[in-house]
Amino acid sequence: MEWIWYIIAALGAGIGTGLAGLSAATVMVPILIVLCPSFAGETGAYQATAIALASDILGSAVTTYTYAKHKNIDLKRGWIMLVRILGMCTVGSYVAFTCFAVMTLSAASWQVAALSSVLIAIALYPLLSLVEHEKWYGKLFVQKSPGEVKRSLLMLFFMFAAVIAVAWGIFGNPHIAVASILMWGMGDASAALVGIPCGSHKIKTRYAVKPWEGTIAMFIAAFLSGVIVLHFFGGFDIGRTILAALLAGVVSAATELFSPSEWDTVTVPVAILIVLLAAV
Repeated sequence: MEWIWYIIAALGAGIGTGLAGLSAATVMVPILIVLCPSFAGETGAYQATAIALASDILGSAVTTYTYAKHKNIDLKRGWIMLVRILGMCTVGSYVAFTCFAVMTLSAASWQVAALSSVLIAIALYPLLSLVEHEKWYGKLFVQKSPGEVKRSLLMLFFMFAAVIAVAWGIFGNPHIAVASILMWGMGDASAALVGIPCGSHKIKTRYAVKPWEGTIAMFIAAFLSGVIVLHFFGGFDIGRTILAALLAGVVSAATELFSPSEWDTVTVPVAILIVLLAAV
């Protein structure tokens, strides 16, 4: 009687795709995995997903042909949607399956983890170059200079690869690589979240005027991130962890203050990495 569920899954996918614009996977995959014994286990889940995606591709092809036949398709602007979809799929895949911490701690080797970051950079750069002259791009990204976003992303992912290669490839410790990036990432985000709305006490440096509140928030977030990664995941002694995280937190906040805005993506993680390698 399993074939009945096949028919129901196919009908549900067709109705959902045709009338509501849903992906066939949202209907077919749960039905096949839960109700059909043939799709039990990890392999079955992959097979169900593959079938659903094949259905999506065929359905999209027929839809495209129908639109084109009736001249209801705008190929001139369609490439904008294509670029957006490819870009967000690339970013989403990286975040969901190969985000830095998970990727590094679950990778089979440092070469695999570093190469993943390099490939992401290679994929994103031409996509951003293609759309950076569009009006919506300027509204979506605030740039201090032309090309700042794509340069920053390029430096970001290559920096990921370099930190992995040094911390794991040379010194044999992936947790220090993860701590270096997360201390910078969480610290930088906290500095913006606190400094922009609450920053009333300014400090002027050679490159910018930044709020003390943001700098303090960066130190606290970096310190806590370092303790969590190094002690709870890396298994380092709590005393050494606290000392290393304190030193790296101070260095990260100071480096961020005195780095050019485009280069703090590189200078801060590298500074943290050097401190952690020396202190842990």
